[in-house]
Order: sequence, then C-alpha cells, then structure tokens
Amino acid sequence: MGLQSNALTQVGTPAGFIFVPGRFSGGIRTVPFAAAGQTVFAEVRVWNLTVSSTYEEAVALGGKHGSSGLFQVTLGGGIALPGQFFGMHSFSLEAGTGIVGRRKIQSTSGATVTLGGLSRSNGETSFVLASPAGTALVVEASTDLVNWVVVGQIVNNPGAVKFVDESGANHRFYRARIANP
Repeated sequence: MGLQSNALTQVGTPAGFIFVPGRFSGGIRTVPFAAAGQTVFAEVRVWNLTVSSTYEEAVALGGKHGSSGLFQVTLGGGIALPGQFFGMHSFSLEAGTGIVGRRKIQSTSGATVTLGGLSRSNGETSFVLASPAGTALVVEASTDLVNWVVVGQIVNNPGAVKFVDESGANHRFYRARIANP
C-alpha cells in the first residue's frame, strides 16, 4: 500500500487466505502511515509460500503467483469498516519465470543475496536480486571471469529487485556483491 502509486510498501507479513471462487479474505491490515478514511493505493499479491517467503523470489524460482494490479481503497478504522476493493481487477495464478541460474552469496555480515530468474530477450539480460531490504548491492559483469566491471548499483528497498542490463552483450557473466557488508 502507499500514498502514491509509485511508492508501495508491504503492510504486515504475508498471510494465508481462505479461498472461495472469486473472493478471498487475507485478514485485517493496519496501515501505519495513513489515517482512517484516507484513500491509498494498493496491490494484492498472491504467491506460493512453500517456494519462497517473498513474491519476487517465488516468481524467479518458478512458483505460482498472481497480482491484482494497482487500485485505490479508502481505509477503515476503529469501528468503521474499510471501503470495498471496487477498483481491484480479477487475476489468475501463473507459473513463475523459472530458473536459468541461481546462486546464494553469504556476506561476512550474515546477509544473504540470491540471484535468480535469469533471462535474455531482445538484447537485454535480466535477473532478480533478493536480499534484506535496504541492502546496497553492486552488480558486476565479466566476459572472462577475471576482469569485472560495475554495470549497476542498487539499494534493494523492497527486498528483491529486478536488474536489467541493456548493453546488448551476447556473452557475459554476472555477480552481485554487498556494497555495505
């Protein structure tokens, strides 16, 4: 949820839901950054928790997942019930991207970075980096596994982020390292 459509924050931990065709009940969520009666942007994400504890990594690992797309909802509070999810579009579960390559990197600080969901299309190489939220990552590339060049720097705010290399290079190896171990 978020006050702006381009700045969503996960509210609470993932929750199981009771599924009835066409409806779900994920429980009550407290939105700490908004007041009762305020309208916020929301997105409902569903994924297989047995594959991963995060949506992004479950997609990268080939787990079933789905997303409602962005919609607005007016928050409830106290004895007031929240507004209905009138703007939420229906969605179906689909298989994730699957793994072409995946590696876990353990830093000396104990933080783990997972690289997965590697794909190549139209001259672009992309993959998902999952790490503790707020981790600063440096992405490097090499053609010979000896000489490495920095191709991107990311602060992994949502806990997982998709990295896209638009260089068009046909043969590259990638690695990600924690910049602030």
